[in-house]
Amino acid sequence: SKNWPTTSVPCYDPGNMTKLCADMPAMRADEVKERIAKAAAAQKIWAKSSFAKRRELLRVIQRFILEEQDTICRVSARDSGKPLVDAAFGEVLVTLEKIR
Repeated sequence: SKNWPTTSVPCYDPGNMTKLCADMPAMRADEVKERIAKAAAAQKIWAKSSFAKRRELLRVIQRFILEEQDTICRVSARDSGKPLVDAAFGEVLVTLEKIR
């Protein structure tokens, strides 16, 4: 059994197991809880927003995804080890369909 580090996260390309960069620092439990609390507070604000405001923001996200789809696919493929075409269908097209 391999002992994994607890203070850092190793960064490997799962497609070929090459190291992508130096290990990234792992968050402590209190940092994770802080992020969760911030997300919960943001959700309460989002829940009070109008449909028009939500639609406006989703359209901005949709444009960004379309403009950056090549980068999104490359990162997704590298992160998951799947081929680019799977990243396009599994990430970009599915997300755009959900936003539509």
